[in-house]
Amino acid sequence: GWDDPWLALALDDGESILLTLWRRPGSAAVTHLELPVLQGHEVSVEPVFPLALENWAVNWDEASARLTVEAGAVDTAARTLRLRRTA
Repeated sequence: GWDDPWLALALDDGESILLTLWRRPGSAAVTHLELPVLQGHEVSVEPVFPLALENWAVNWDEASARLTVEAGAVDTAARTLRLRRTA
């Protein structure tokens, strides 16, 4: 929802998913996103904008189809990531 601590928008073209995340002021540094369309797939996560994900950590768990994102010390930020199925 618009007032949630994190906002996300995903666009899937069948080959990759563009995922944009916004961290709102005062929100927790970590969020988890469920992406069932990718369950059981190995996934590469590449930064699109900005290219350097300073202080951000991203982890994909293919069994649970869960993307964990940690934004570090920055209170408000946005990032766009490309998720590609690798297997």
